[in-house]
Amino acid sequence: MNSIKYAINSTIYLLLSFVLLSVITFDFEIIKIEKHSLDFFYYFYADNKDLLFKYSAGSILYLIFIKYVSIKLRNPNMRKVKNKNNNLNHLSWREFEVLTKEIFQSQGYKAEVIGGSGGDGGIDVLLKKGGKKYIVQCKHWKNSRVGVKVVRELFGVMLHEKADGVKIIATSGFTKESYNFIKGKKIELIDGKKLMTML
Repeated sequence: MNSIKYAINSTIYLLLSFVLLSVITFDFEIIKIEKHSLDFFYYFYADNKDLLFKYSAGSILYLIFIKYVSIKLRNPNMRKVKNKNNNLNHLSWREFEVLTKEIFQSQGYKAEVIGGSGGDGGIDVLLKKGGKKYIVQCKHWKNSRVGVKVVRELFGVMLHEKADGVKIIATSGFTKESYNFIKGKKIELIDGKKLMTML
């Protein structure tokens, strides 16, 4: 994954260089730079406009391709769910945690899976965005809805960790008492249906 990031960064720098050179070449007279001060660059790139265009176009296509590949490699569980007709039950609890991480990563969060010692821990995924921290717990339950006791406990964890909010992901949904408890609190309840809309 580091090699992919390196390739993307390198391509961006290459593309920016070509854009800058394009501005100097094609808008030379408009910005009224004295021609004699940049004779070498002016004549070289003025004589190679077609080549410059091909390199720029190629760099853009290359960047798009690398970005596409990196997304595909980064989100295997998102693909797995879609290939299984959007059925979250095909995932293990561990895959469900990773899927949650992938979904929030696609929304611009820095996400890290913290859980892993069992089906349900305290903090399963840690999110960071805009200087704020959010804790996530994943409940990969098939039948029982998540009750207010679980929600209340996570609220306590949020206060203890001094987090900016809590997100609880539950495939089976939440009880009415859970929704009543979160009113006025920085807690977001995300059931299976809502999670699927985030893919």
